[in-house]
Amino acid sequence: MEEGKKEGAEGGDGESYRDNAGVIDWKAQGWDRNYLALSENDKMNMFVDEIFALYLYNVSQKVNDSFYRTVLAFVIFFRECLNEIGWKKRRESD
Repeated sequence: MEEGKKEGAEGGDGESYRDNAGVIDWKAQGWDRNYLALSENDKMNMFVDEIFALYLYNVSQKVNDSFYRTVLAFVIFFRECLNEIGWKKRRESD
């Protein structure tokens, strides 16, 4: 494992969420559904917050903590921007 990278699929106490074959156990992580094997229909019906969360999860498995914090801040600000634009459009259409 490259230094500075996250091991991935571990709980806060270091407990691994991978099974014996090394596959991530999505139920052990407390996910309501298997986001690692979504059908096309499931993907099309996801809420934007689910998409952001899945993106942040995937990023967290690939980057160091410092860069993850930067990406997290960007996603939070981007989400707020989308909300502001969306509410403005809604007010204009009423």
